[in-house]
Amino acid sequence: MATIKSYTDLEQSKKLVEILSLETADMYYILMSDGVYNNFPLTGRKTELAYDTDIPCWSLAALLNYLKSKDKFPEIKELSDGRFKLAIYIWDGKDCIQVSIGDSIVDACCELILKLKESNLL
Repeated sequence: MATIKSYTDLEQSKKLVEILSLETADMYYILMSDGVYNNFPLTGRKTELAYDTDIPCWSLAALLNYLKSKDKFPEIKELSDGRFKLAIYIWDGKDCIQVSIGDSIVDACCELILKLKESNLL
C-alpha cells in the first residue's frame, strides 16, 4: 500500500515560507540538538516561531484552505500512473488554466502555489 503524504517536506516548506504567511502554516520543523531537522513536523499554529531556526510546515488541509482563501478551488484528479493532477481555472480576461502534477496531492499543491506566485495570480 502506498504511503500518503500529508504535509510539506522540509524543502517544500523552505520554498513556501517565502510565499505564504506564517499564520497559514499549521505545523513546523525544529532543529534538533544534533544540528539536523526532525524527520516529521510538530503540529500547532504559531503566530511567531520560537527560534529563528524553526521552519513552518503546511498540512494538505492548510494548503487547500490557503487556496480557498484566495478564491482558488483546485480540481483534484488521480492519474492512471498514481500521480495527482491539480487544475485551477482562472478568468483573467482570457480563459487561464493552471495545472500541476505531483507524486502526492501535497506535492501537486505546492507546485501549483509556486506556479500561481510566478504568474502573479495569488
